[in-house]
Amino acid sequence: MRFQYYPETDSLYIDLTETPSVDSREVAPGVVLDFGLDGRLVGIDVDQASKFVNLTHLEAEALPVASFSLLAGHTRTLPIPGSSGRLLHDPDANYSVSSDEEPSTS
Repeated sequence: MRFQYYPETDSLYIDLTETPSVDSREVAPGVVLDFGLDGRLVGIDVDQASKFVNLTHLEAEALPVASFSLLAGHTRTLPIPGSSGRLLHDPDANYSVSSDEEPSTS
């Protein structure tokens, strides 16, 4: 799953899968659901996202995530799971963590 924010249009796209979208439906003003060929939901587009979503905070709980990454310049302080409570702070670094490896920056 990938979250993509486009500041120039103030839109947030939540890409649920790598499956391409073949159909879209607006389910509420400014909220569009994208569907794949098999009819399954593949993405969610939110227009004027900053009016509806707190874009300064992202939290995930109880997800079976094996790895995650944050792009450079988009984070200030990042708690790394399994890092004994250490906080890494480098806004110019790419953070990448996998469940079976130590936290690293690149």
